[in-house]
Amino acid sequence: MNRVFRVVYISPTTTRNEGGARVAADLENLIQQNVDEGWQYEGVETISTWVQGSRGCFGFGATPGYSNSLQMVVFSRNNA
Repeated sequence: MNRVFRVVYISPTTTRNEGGARVAADLENLIQQNVDEGWQYEGVETISTWVQGSRGCFGFGATPGYSNSLQMVVFSRNNA
């Protein structure tokens, strides 16, 4: 039996009034939806990436590069 994985990108956002409650509810719903489809929740991973800057047009509008963090939810199941 092979183990297969599903990785889902999430981009949680909230407002000052909502705090983390909506983000937690959204994550809970995502986990439950995948569990209902037969996937096992493994955890949340943060992946750090580097976004290249732009040289612009003749230097005008140039933007610097920056680091970015992406959140991924990992699920797995046995592949029969």
